[in-house]
Amino acid sequence: MDGEYVDGSLVECDAVGTGCVLIHTSVFAKVKPFRLQIDGQDCKAPWFLWTENRLNPGMSEDFAFFARASQQGVKCVCDTSIKCKHVGPIKFIPSGNNQLAVEFIGS
Repeated sequence: MDGEYVDGSLVECDAVGTGCVLIHTSVFAKVKPFRLQIDGQDCKAPWFLWTENRLNPGMSEDFAFFARASQQGVKCVCDTSIKCKHVGPIKFIPSGNNQLAVEFIGS
């Protein structure tokens, strides 16, 4: 929320949405991809996998990635000077006035 951080600063956080993220390639060597099989066959291993209703605790693919990265000692930092919109069926739009603006696509 507005006022919880200094605009234009770097803030350590638990996770961020991956729609606008910079991840150093060395992180992928530390954070191993999920092992995934379909019909008993190994699939190309994803680093990002929606785990809600699959694992306990389940979460979105971006938050699951950052939870696993944190377990490997990788820190997540947010640059508060960058403002991004959420892209998908629901868009969360930064308001700049401590309000959450939501736009529903297709309604």
